[in-house]
Amino acid sequence: MRSLVPVLIACCAASMPVAAQEGLWEWVTPLPQGHDLFAAAAGNGVTIAVGRGGTVIASSDGNKWRNIRAGFEYSLLDVVWGNGLFVAVGGEVGFEFSPGLGVILTSADGVSWTERHRENHVSLESVVWTGSRFVAIGVGDRVFLSDDGIAWSEQSLGEVEYIYDAAWNGSSLVAVGRDGWWGGQPSYFVSEDGRNWQEFAFDDDAYGEASIAALGERFVVVGGGYDALVSDDGLTWTEAPFGTLSDLEFIAAGTDRFLAVGNFSVGTSFDGYSWAIEDRPFVSRTNGIDWVGEHFLSYGGDGLMMSSPDGQVWTQLSSRSFDLAGNWEINELATNGSTIVGVGEGAIIITGEHGTQWTRRGSSAISELNAVIWGGSAFWAVGQSRIIRSLDGVHWAEVYFDPDSDLSDIVRNGSLLVAVGRRSGRDIVLTSTDGQNWVAQLFDLQGTLLTVGWTGSRWVAVGDGSGYLTSPDGVTWQEHVNLADVTMSDMAWNGLRLVAVGNRLEHGGAIYSTTDGLQWIEALLPGAPESGFRDVTWTGTHFVAVARTADPSIFVSEDGFEWSVESAGTGVWPVSVVGDATSLYATGRGLQIIRRTEPLAGREPPRRPGRRVAPVGATNRVIAPAPR
Repeated sequence: MRSLVPVLIACCAASMPVAAQEGLWEWVTPLPQGHDLFAAAAGNGVTIAVGRGGTVIASSDGNKWRNIRAGFEYSLLDVVWGNGLFVAVGGEVGFEFSPGLGVILTSADGVSWTERHRENHVSLESVVWTGSRFVAIGVGDRVFLSDDGIAWSEQSLGEVEYIYDAAWNGSSLVAVGRDGWWGGQPSYFVSEDGRNWQEFAFDDDAYGEASIAALGERFVVVGGGYDALVSDDGLTWTEAPFGTLSDLEFIAAGTDRFLAVGNFSVGTSFDGYSWAIEDRPFVSRTNGIDWVGEHFLSYGGDGLMMSSPDGQVWTQLSSRSFDLAGNWEINELATNGSTIVGVGEGAIIITGEHGTQWTRRGSSAISELNAVIWGGSAFWAVGQSRIIRSLDGVHWAEVYFDPDSDLSDIVRNGSLLVAVGRRSGRDIVLTSTDGQNWVAQLFDLQGTLLTVGWTGSRWVAVGDGSGYLTSPDGVTWQEHVNLADVTMSDMAWNGLRLVAVGNRLEHGGAIYSTTDGLQWIEALLPGAPESGFRDVTWTGTHFVAVARTADPSIFVSEDGFEWSVESAGTGVWPVSVVGDATSLYATGRGLQIIRRTEPLAGREPPRRPGRRVAPVGATNRVIAPAPR
């Protein structure tokens, strides 16, 4: 059974059949995919698991999994097999986690899906097949019923309830949750037909976020790591102590036993009363467990999947190149043509040889790295307090340290290295000709320098302040008025033109280009992403910019003026991108990595022509070198 996870996403398309779609991008790590999974079911010789952002994966043998491009973006929180159909429920959570949009979808094969019903002001969390009727329930004042999974009717509950999970024991439905919205009394709800419900209160607040399963006529509830509750009629409950401390939060029933799981333990019981608890330290961020015909399937964060026939022997079905636990991100990628290096939060350094054999590296002495480049003969990375260098991406040496600085970006033009950032409330520019000896200059731009670039004749340093800097030599800098309230997050040069990406106040994502750092041209985009752009790279044939937002999120241009947009098709919100014309990689939340399956070269994308000049006024104020 699965857990409730609030999901905030964009509205979905109108109701219609949605077929599996092959995308231009595929998962590299983790595999088979990296989104949170919330539920699983088996039927018609197929096992499926569903989750965040429209994730559907399917397997015919329980071991090899296929990503299904189901064609929708809302998250699926539960799925069940019955009447020859998979029925999945989910949707969106509304404003301040109030009931939002509930959706019901069906599929006979787990691949082609059809939206059957949608309802505003309802968030569907659980669906049950009684043998003659589907019952879908969640957050709201209604329950939805169907005898065939195709046509649905609604039944009023009288008031808003918060249902986490539900189960059927052959004669009764029992749902567990809270009376009312967030923070209400932990309660359970009992019905014989799904239409008429009785409400009762749990005595212990721990069961407000509970999971329930039924084996034969017996219901068992677990939640919050507290003891189990057992009932044969759904009305009278008996506490069943686990006998030891545990974190068991989710429960499922197999053919002869109950299995309950948490992040670090698993519990087995044949009657619901007597439990054997074992440590399971190799599983973290568990979201639930289901019985899928021949084995239990446990699933969780970042695509985690493990199976077991009995709760004793476990097989990991998902694979990952490194531990994804935590909220770390790769802030930027760089490549020397054979090795890819990524740096990010939590002192993350990853390397991939030709896009394979990814290895996570790091140092407890480094708190965060913000940017990395290949400088012709070495990798250079900057972050909080330091600059580090590596010849191979594996072994790193510190070449600059200042505890008061936080460096955002670094670029090399062949003879000079320039790094920018913030130091003690002022903007800082660092320059070096040898990578060992650094000269620092401080400026007052009332903001933070986020990125630096080279036009072929002039350095450009820009960020989120009221001005930006240019310099012909990295020594003498001139201050200019900022680009119409634009925050620039990254820049890339193709040898002729410098392209800068970021966010324009009240207008979303913006892309500008320049040949001299003085006159800028704003690109007309086929839809500006609201969240703005995070990263841009030059592949040798195309500029590629990524926006951390729902698909479509990848923008492609040959000249920096006219851009096409494409969907990653994986649900990943890209943070960084790097590659060449034949091999392109992007990263997302939690060290997710995806790869483009087709080369950019030779593909003519649809374009939206037109551009306009964004005038820039220079203050003509020359700033003399000011060593720190």
